[in-house]
Amino acid sequence: MKISTRLWLLILINFLISGLLIVNSFAEDVVRAKIGIEIATEGGTLRAKSRDRLHANDKIRIYVATHEDANVYIVSSDVNTSTLIHKGKVFKNSPLILPSKDQYFQPDGSSPKESFTIICSPVELLEVTSLLDKGSASFDKWASLEGDLMKKSSMGLGDHSEKTIAIAGNVRGLGKDSFINKLRTYSGKSFLIKRYDFKVKN
Repeated sequence: MKISTRLWLLILINFLISGLLIVNSFAEDVVRAKIGIEIATEGGTLRAKSRDRLHANDKIRIYVATHEDANVYIVSSDVNTSTLIHKGKVFKNSPLILPSKDQYFQPDGSSPKESFTIICSPVELLEVTSLLDKGSASFDKWASLEGDLMKKSSMGLGDHSEKTIAIAGNVRGLGKDSFINKLRTYSGKSFLIKRYDFKVKN
């Protein structure tokens, strides 16, 4: 039994529409943001890598520019304790600069390791605030939750949360050569989580 050309065409159109709906649904579920840490040393400033080294006299500044309005959580950890140092809404084209554009954090050298975890989510993540509702929690408890969150936000094989995706245009109020506009854009499924690990040298 032969299928008419018209029927084949209808099947093809239906297939293409279904595919576009799936792609669009996936795109709406992806959270994107420019994220980075600036390290200020005696010799100047540089962009931190995911794993990097700090000296006790180095200073750091955290940047987050979300593609859409998002709840942003930033957790600072040493080998013993994890502390929620930021929780709040960050609006599109209004980047978060922490502690501020005129100030830096500075490790005190009391811990050989420091890490910063940045999370961007369109909805509140109650599991984060519940664990850190008093501001701090043990590193082990946070590491367990952080691992679960990273699994949930993973984009899947071959397309993980550190994939670079271009966002057109500059962040409002910042020049094209500003530090934040040179940062990578990361993505995550449902929410985005990015961690920086530092070894601290005295």
